[in-house]
Amino acid sequence: MFLSDFFIDPSCFVSIQFSMKELSRLWSHAGLPLEALTRLQLTGKSYLPSSFDISSAATISIALTALAASEIHRLRTASTSTVTIDQRDACAEFECHSIYKPDINLPSPSLWDPISGLYSTKDGYIRLHANFPHHRYGLLQLLGLPTSATSEQVASTLLQWKAAEFEQIATDNGMCAAALRSPEDGKIIPWLNTLQILMPLMAMFHL
Repeated sequence: MFLSDFFIDPSCFVSIQFSMKELSRLWSHAGLPLEALTRLQLTGKSYLPSSFDISSAATISIALTALAASEIHRLRTASTSTVTIDQRDACAEFECHSIYKPDINLPSPSLWDPISGLYSTKDGYIRLHANFPHHRYGLLQLLGLPTSATSEQVASTLLQWKAAEFEQIATDNGMCAAALRSPEDGKIIPWLNTLQILMPLMAMFHL
């Protein structure tokens, strides 16, 4: 089973109108001139399948940056320009690390350790992050595997674990592992409740 088969909510593929609304809200919150928004156009459809609205995040962040650059250009030259952002192009920019090829005659280099990734467990799925050597070694140690273990060996061993149990043990030992949860299950875990209390996690200030 692939990640795209797991808890993908169709509502994550939202409209351009939603992206434009959020973009306008952030632009206004930053105190930037609202008339600049009339020079912005969003096109295309959501592209990245995810339980989170990654396509809109990509589109909005790139559009805000491009529009800000356009506004700086207007202030410097008194010349206005239209900014057009296609959602598919924005998603490609977010994934550019995976399509960049230093040598077109060779496969793209992997950015991940071989044992990093999504695995099935006894009752669900868990994602391991093992890019740092000490994270790789620690996870393999918790699984009772040698440092030379393959992803196939990791996959076989994780089938003996429940996702949340291994996540907890990994966390207690300073490792990086995250059990996949449905939105409903996610609402009852303590750290998410803490995040909701602490929200917002980011604030903007005028300098």
